[in-house]
Amino acid sequence: MIRTLSIASLVGLLCAPTAFSGTYYEVFSEAEASGSIASPFLDTVAVKGGNAYAIVRDLTASDVGSVVKYDGSTFTEIMDTADWLGAGATTDIGGFLGAAVIDRGLGDQVRFVNFFDNSIWEVDATTGTPVRVVSDASISVFTGGSVNLSASNSMLSDGTAIVYDGVSDSVLQITPGGFVFNQISSAELTALTGSDILSGTGFALVGTDIYFGSNLSDSLYAWDIISDTGSLVLDTAALEALSDDIDGRVGIDDIYYAPDGLVYFYEDDADYIYSFDPADPAGTLSVVLTEQQLNDGPGTDAVAQFAWWNGNLAWTDQRDGFYAIPEPSTALLGAIALVGFAARRR
Repeated sequence: MIRTLSIASLVGLLCAPTAFSGTYYEVFSEAEASGSIASPFLDTVAVKGGNAYAIVRDLTASDVGSVVKYDGSTFTEIMDTADWLGAGATTDIGGFLGAAVIDRGLGDQVRFVNFFDNSIWEVDATTGTPVRVVSDASISVFTGGSVNLSASNSMLSDGTAIVYDGVSDSVLQITPGGFVFNQISSAELTALTGSDILSGTGFALVGTDIYFGSNLSDSLYAWDIISDTGSLVLDTAALEALSDDIDGRVGIDDIYYAPDGLVYFYEDDADYIYSFDPADPAGTLSVVLTEQQLNDGPGTDAVAQFAWWNGNLAWTDQRDGFYAIPEPSTALLGAIALVGFAARRR
């Protein structure tokens, strides 16, 4: 289940000449979260309090997916394939970059953007009942008659979705009640980034600003939803200044506004995790984990979706598992954290 380093390993880290291995740990593996799925793909993990909900789908297509709850010690499959298909679903399940746990006084609801059927679904964590809360037909009314949601999306904890539609080439916001409106038009995206194409990037809402990356202009941007204006936040040079991969390219994947007040994102050209304070992005840009530190740990350097687990940054790996940076709870662990976070500056 939860894997931790031994005290001997931690002591050894203090004397290690290179970055190891102990800057993060595996909360659970893909296999542990697989539920009834024989050939699982750990699509995403959404967290609320001490519960993590894993959305898992089957790579063999003999099954379509499940939702599994982990409470810190036990796994419970709350929705299986029969539940999914019984609710009228006709496609695989997928919430990559766009899943969150919301609570409207009825207990946890796992809400996610399913880009396989261009809809938003919600699974009741108590009953396991899935419900399509926003259909593709409802969204397509605002996109010209059809809709094509990609893996560029985000779900906020209040049930608001921010998604990129490949038909209208625009960023949409979908309210918890299902109202859809065009947040950033194709023309506005092009004027800001040089292109209206977004691919594989998440969104983070910080105050009135939506943060997102463009993997064509290799930069990170902010869009003020009140004034409807955008701005450049971090360009290629700023990101590569802290990287060991200097090739004029960056790729920004998931972006996450964490409870500690920082914005975290994964850059998939250098394979680094970065953070910054939204009050001063350029001045506080920091490396959280390098590619080497990611590879030296229990996972790989392929970070997918971020979350917050037990007061710390956590993330899914590409298929392999769910990982987190440990909370320093003793003087020894505090010393370890200083070693593991030596690359950070605030």
